[in-house]
Amino acid sequence: ELDRGDEPFTVVVPPVIVYYPAGGEQYYNNQQMYFSWTASQEISTLNFELSTDNGQTWQNIDQNIPANQGYYYWTVDGISSESCIIRISNSDDASEFGLSGVFTILETPVISLLSPEGGEIWDTGKSYEIKWEYSNPGAAYMYLEYSTDNGLNWNFINYIPLDGPTGSTEWITPEVNSNECLVRIQDYYLYFVTTTSAPFTIIDYPETPICMVTVDSATNRNLIVWEKPASDLIDKFVVYKESNEANVYDIIGTLDYAAESVITDTNSNPNMKSYRYKLGFQDAEGNLFPEGNFHQTIHLTINQGVGNTWNLIWTNYLGFNVP
Repeated sequence: ELDRGDEPFTVVVPPVIVYYPAGGEQYYNNQQMYFSWTASQEISTLNFELSTDNGQTWQNIDQNIPANQGYYYWTVDGISSESCIIRISNSDDASEFGLSGVFTILETPVISLLSPEGGEIWDTGKSYEIKWEYSNPGAAYMYLEYSTDNGLNWNFINYIPLDGPTGSTEWITPEVNSNECLVRIQDYYLYFVTTTSAPFTIIDYPETPICMVTVDSATNRNLIVWEKPASDLIDKFVVYKESNEANVYDIIGTLDYAAESVITDTNSNPNMKSYRYKLGFQDAEGNLFPEGNFHQTIHLTINQGVGNTWNLIWTNYLGFNVP
């Protein structure tokens, strides 16, 4: 049975109804979100405001937006809070308004590139490590790209699952010569969370092989000899000798590019032991570049065998094949 009241009643239609955000959403600062609404036909334009303290205070977002537009995209800009509300009001009468549901603004994730930082000089076709830190991560994957023309064009490097606040991946540099190289990394889903390195250089390193290591008959000291590659990158050649610790090399001398390409190891004694040497170079800014392969000298020893025989024992020369 339907019970009808005798008293008249009134149906009040709010001047502005906000559909979205409906409540419970989460957004990061700098992320794009949107509002949607309907407004009374008597309202021509609307103002938008944000509260991050559940309606106690308000800050302006935008003004005089056509009321019949029905939607609005906004790049989130507010303090981190779980008590955020959007107020949409009549531009001509602030008492006519609608409120969104309560939503959350999260602290913006930040990606920091640890390598490359910018200024590096990397060899072409070689493996280098791209490293980063990621605070307040928003998603589970990172997207990496590189540019060789200061960001005019970008090329895919890798798509990396995020595993903790730090990460890295190996990258084989392209076969280019450019001082306008960049690496860019971004959150795969939160495209606005991105960072780009400062410019660095990728260039084909000149090879610096030793020709040979021989003995100066006048001083009985080792001579290291090499040929000069044609390269504007080389300012000085750097000669290394293996220390008493295996595979640990010390610099024993540098020579200007214009000097004769030979150096004497004044602290060598070929009668006592064999030695290993490497050759590298540095540029005009003093940056050291990787050394070439080592050369190891021959060391000859002799001892008396049975009767009038003598035993000759030597280490092989390493660095090139000796007939």
